[in-house]
Amino acid sequence: MTAAAQRRNAHKDRMNALWTLAQRIVSTGRCPQCEAGLHRNLALSGWWQCDRFGAEGFRKDTSGKPCSFQTFTQ
Repeated sequence: MTAAAQRRNAHKDRMNALWTLAQRIVSTGRCPQCEAGLHRNLALSGWWQCDRFGAEGFRKDTSGKPCSFQTFTQ
């Protein structure tokens, strides 16, 4: 196997691990950083954000401190 093929395979393995982790987090329905809920951002397929993500006027949950968690699933 060439070095380029090894790098591609390593990259695919890392991405699959990240997607698996993201899917596990989303399946809980809770943000891993602040325990608030998660919601889908429909602007991009598979984009999930903490309910406390964003500016105060745009957050789904304004009851706590802002949170920056967001992730993508496949």
